[in-house]
Amino acid sequence: MTILQAIILGIVQGLTEFIPISSTAHLVLASRLVGLYAGVGDALRAEQTTATIAVIQLGTLLAVLIYFARDIVNITRAFVTDHVALLTQRGTEQGAGPRLSQDAWLGWLVIIGSVPVALAGLLFKRQIEGTFTKNLWVIATMMIVVGLLLAGCLVFAGRALAQPGRTSIGSRTSKPPSRAAGAAVPGGPSIRAPHGTRRRIRSRRPDPLHSVR
Repeated sequence: MTILQAIILGIVQGLTEFIPISSTAHLVLASRLVGLYAGVGDALRAEQTTATIAVIQLGTLLAVLIYFARDIVNITRAFVTDHVALLTQRGTEQGAGPRLSQDAWLGWLVIIGSVPVALAGLLFKRQIEGTFTKNLWVIATMMIVVGLLLAGCLVFAGRALAQPGRTSIGSRTSKPPSRAAGAAVPGGPSIRAPHGTRRRIRSRRPDPLHSVR
């Protein structure tokens, strides 16, 4: 990999990671355009591209950890202290058992949300690292499918919010479209925190997506 190729792939990663499109799919497309690992076999090229993408995305991971450092510390502290109190039966009030705080529950939600991704990665490791997820026809098809699903989600949300007295979408109504969008991989939207969770964590600053109608 040359310095120019690394710069181009880094720019693509930075531009596509924090919007609801697949940064991985665009990195694959960009790697083909700049001729990354050209001249090697398809299987070896797929493995090398996967490794390169993983390293590039470590930068995004570092940026997220830095940005959410205070929230991560608060969630971790609450998760540990609340469960210690729960196990030792401390903090009881008038006979009621100790309860988990919102930050502790958010910790559980992060764990629960990470389990399916981890299992999928272990079960489909060969397919993820192989040529299937680097096939441009597969990527193009799935990007079209995901685009249609996102358009459907926008229509669904618009109709739901148009109901009298309704200002938000609950978890029950938001799960079906989100699950459908999440199933459309490779080429699907990059994995992010749910909008409601992200809005609660980042309540200290306005969320531009919240103003979309």
